[in-house]
Amino acid sequence: MANKNKNTNADRPLVSVITPSYNQGAFIRETIESVHSQNYPRIEHIIFDGGSTDDSIDIIKEYEDKLSWTSEKDQGQSDAINKGFRKATGDIVAWLNSDDTYLDDALNKAVTFLEQNPDVMMVYGKGYTIDKDSRITGECHTEPFNMKRLESFNFIYQPSVFIRREVFEEIGFLDESLHYSMDLDLWIRVAKKFKIAYLPEFLSTYRLHGDSKTMSQGVAFNKEEMETFKRHFGRAPINWVYGYIHALTAARFPFLKKSKFLFFSVMLPYFIYKYAMINKSLPWGIFSVMGTEGFKKFKKSWDELR
Repeated sequence: MANKNKNTNADRPLVSVITPSYNQGAFIRETIESVHSQNYPRIEHIIFDGGSTDDSIDIIKEYEDKLSWTSEKDQGQSDAINKGFRKATGDIVAWLNSDDTYLDDALNKAVTFLEQNPDVMMVYGKGYTIDKDSRITGECHTEPFNMKRLESFNFIYQPSVFIRREVFEEIGFLDESLHYSMDLDLWIRVAKKFKIAYLPEFLSTYRLHGDSKTMSQGVAFNKEEMETFKRHFGRAPINWVYGYIHALTAARFPFLKKSKFLFFSVMLPYFIYKYAMINKSLPWGIFSVMGTEGFKKFKKSWDELR
């Protein structure tokens, strides 16, 4: 383990970047390089590895003069990130997963924004999705901060988030009981006490591949997000109940995906029942979730069978 960060400009805030890692040897070098190729002078990079069995540790060791690292068993991603938060000494804190990357000038842009807006305690920017070969596949949806909107949609893009240290001293770290929605839970807790702002600049990339949690564990992901909204705001948003039931139906009855009509015929009654049980009301906004085109396709399939 080593920690030899070089502070070449004492006037600027120290930024602590936490990277949780487990068996991401295919991507972690790119992640590390993206941190240390930044044109920002004061970076504290802390990696907490969960006991990787691939070549992750060998790769991390190549950068021992630039970062601090520990490899030990943990209780999951939230636990690993929290270990990093506790160790961090920076004025501004962020976390970057071991398959994601920062874009050029990301830290400088984020810190400059915070320096110019001292009342803002958390800033988030834009980002791209990339595939396993680091090709850009799309843009992550982000939008200016709105608390009402946050009650039903997570538009805050995690790899592009930077938070002042004082926030954690006030509200604590990630909820370690959460494995998917720990970022959403944190954004909501921050928003309830502090000012959050949007920086419309591309700051990072988010990698979608077969082993990523979002891609491989859709049912559990949607369920935990839905429950997090319910816990904070008293209602589960229609879009997240719909997403959960859609993912659950696809997982339990994969053969139904051959027919959109049969799939939705099975899914919709279950969705309506689940929504009513959770929220004690009917999901009158269902067709707004499906969209106009979705409704037309469903109606057309129904008419063809009449």
